[in-house]
Amino acid sequence: MLDVGAGGDGCAEAYGSVPKAKAGTKARAVNSGQVGVVQRPDSGGTMDRATILRAAGAWLETVEPSIAGEGGNAEGGRRTFTDMLQLVGGWDLSEDEALGLASGDLYSGWCMPPWTDEDLAHKVHDAWVSAQGGERLGWRARRFINNLTGQPEISGYQWLPLGLFWMKPGKGADAPDVPVWIAPPFRIRGLTRSVDEGDYAPLVEFINPDGNPASVAVGAGLLDPDGNKLATALIARGLNIAPDREIRHQLVTYISRASNNVTTKIRNLERAGWLNGVFVMPSGAIAGEK
Repeated sequence: MLDVGAGGDGCAEAYGSVPKAKAGTKARAVNSGQVGVVQRPDSGGTMDRATILRAAGAWLETVEPSIAGEGGNAEGGRRTFTDMLQLVGGWDLSEDEALGLASGDLYSGWCMPPWTDEDLAHKVHDAWVSAQGGERLGWRARRFINNLTGQPEISGYQWLPLGLFWMKPGKGADAPDVPVWIAPPFRIRGLTRSVDEGDYAPLVEFINPDGNPASVAVGAGLLDPDGNKLATALIARGLNIAPDREIRHQLVTYISRASNNVTTKIRNLERAGWLNGVFVMPSGAIAGEK
């Protein structure tokens, strides 16, 4: 089976959809683009810092600027402090990185009146100090990386070095969630469909016990409530799944919900040949024009 990703190289959209400007505000240009799929930090790879900064900048452009009398300069800049706390805390940025993003047209230039560099630097510093040591430090960056690398962050589940865990609610109102192992590491490469325009299905990729890449297209027929069909298909290809029925149901739930965050589209081909004006090689790479 051959697969051709979006753009022919399996690239994923970096930022997804960006909220529209609120009524009565001036729309600002939003950076967009595509970057290659990268490894998660806990699997030995690193996310390019420039990619994180572009994503943080794209997020900052969606934030409504502060206006005097509405939490802006006239009232001590509480709104701007909150915005900077979200920026440095959510994306785990340094003071210089945050100030570099916020001091220009991405944010400060749209405030009324605009912040001076000195005053904005004070807000960024105070926000950076407040963010350090918090449990949610870098949560936006982690969600961005997870979505980009095919391991979307879904409420109730957590990716750890050993794989996917279900955060089972603890017994009692104050009891902490209990991490329950579901499966070894895998990723949802994209949404795949065949050349006959069949339904899209999430393509689950992983490394089998022989150390070779393997994949399973999780069509609707595999998403049974008890998870047995999905588990059988994955185990047959080499991905070990926890045997408990409730845990297998959680795997079905995770893949179903996570697929909503996947933007990459993949076309499956039975053999090499021409497709839409390009030649698809056995490796899945494309070459030239027809």
